[in-house]
Amino acid sequence: MTKTDAENDNRVADRPWLHTVNVPYAGFVDVIMDFTDPVIEGMFVFHCHLLNHQDNGMMAKILFQ
Repeated sequence: MTKTDAENDNRVADRPWLHTVNVPYAGFVDVIMDFTDPVIEGMFVFHCHLLNHQDNGMMAKILFQ
């Protein structure tokens, strides 16, 4: 789960934990991801849900050991 911390450099207070985050047009979002649970290990993928964005690099893998 992900918690948004800031949108376009503006802090966002008390946001809920989410599975997806909407990024403003031509903007950016800072996120906090909690991987402290000991059962969270292995390869995870983060990605944009727009397929043409995934094809152009907005998709990556993270390895947690």
